Formats: sequence, structure tokens, C-alpha cells
Amino acid sequence: MSVHHDQAVLLSQLLLDDRVVTDKRPSKLRNFALSISTAQLIEIGTMRGWLQLWGVETYPATMDMNWMLLAPKLPSEELQQYLLDCRDSELGMPGLVKNSELEELRKMDRDARDA
Repeated sequence: MSVHHDQAVLLSQLLLDDRVVTDKRPSKLRNFALSISTAQLIEIGTMRGWLQLWGVETYPATMDMNWMLLAPKLPSEELQQYLLDCRDSELGMPGLVKNSELEELRKMDRDARDA
């Protein structure tokens, strides 16, 4: 999940990047991006704090989430389906964007990003 949250912060930071604008009007997505970034950073800190308390690595060795199937009680059918979707996803989790898509967003000017 850390990768998912880290990418949300990265995407929100890209929306806040005003290096390529000539005027000083703020992005229409500024407040939205700030709220995402703030919420995700709090969640990242909470998760990493738990992992440190438990003496567990902050980032797993693999991107898959099959470890969730090791619990004594199997997750709900909905969560099991999500884990199957994660296993079938090219990036290890549905909803993540590819590096090429991040690069496209990075190259856009603010007006294109806001559209």
C-alpha cells in the first residue's frame, strides 16, 4: 500500500508544480491536490510508524499483496477479488499510473494539467 500512497503524493505534487507558468494564478486543482497530499502523508506516516513498531521492513520485497492471504481467516470475497486484480495488474495494484504517464503529466503546463 505504501507505493499506492506515495504515488498519490507524487501526483498531487505534480499538480501543484507551477514552474512552467508565466502568470501567478493558482491551479484550479490546488486545494484538491493539497488535501490529497496532506491526507496521504498522514496515512504514510501512520503505516510506517506501525511497521517500525512491529520491526517490519517499511517496503516489502515484492509489489504483490498476497501476504494478506496468509491470515488465519481469509479476507472477504471483495478483498479476495481485489487481491486477484492486484496479481493480474501490470503494476501490482489497480489504479497506479505508469512511469510514462507520470512523465507526460510532468511535462504538461498547468492549464493542461487542470483541464
